[in-house]
Amino acid sequence: MADTTDPITEEAAPDAGAAEAVAEAPAESAAPAAYDEPVLDFDALGTNSFAVSPAEFQPLETEVLPGADSDSGMDLGVLATIPLEVTVELGRTSMQVREVLALQPGSVVELDRVAGEAVDVRINERLVARGEVVIIADKFGIRLTEIMAGATAMIGGAR
Repeated sequence: MADTTDPITEEAAPDAGAAEAVAEAPAESAAPAAYDEPVLDFDALGTNSFAVSPAEFQPLETEVLPGADSDSGMDLGVLATIPLEVTVELGRTSMQVREVLALQPGSVVELDRVAGEAVDVRINERLVARGEVVIIADKFGIRLTEIMAGATAMIGGAR
């Protein structure tokens, strides 16, 4: 018999004959063992063991917001407390970084709209209306002049 010691690790190398013996061994069945599913015997439970009844739910309390269409049953009360981001856009411009860095108090930034043109009113970045800027008690406000098509459908038809 030849020396079967590995010169690097100085451990005995596996016997080649052992690999042949493993290969010749009959393979066990690859199919899993039969699984006996539990069988429920409803007859053994009897007819009085359980009772089935329909589920009962309390009616939901609804609050109809002012301006909601009462004929259609539209209820916006559920949505009344969801915060929305309302943005009024005077105009837009495109600037390079060096131009932005050069801005200082008194600088004028030219926008893509002319003075007096309607401003855009956006809700969650979606255009819903246009209007004109007004001043009320030293504060800016918007008087809506146009509601965009599809905007009323987005907010449920309430005006």
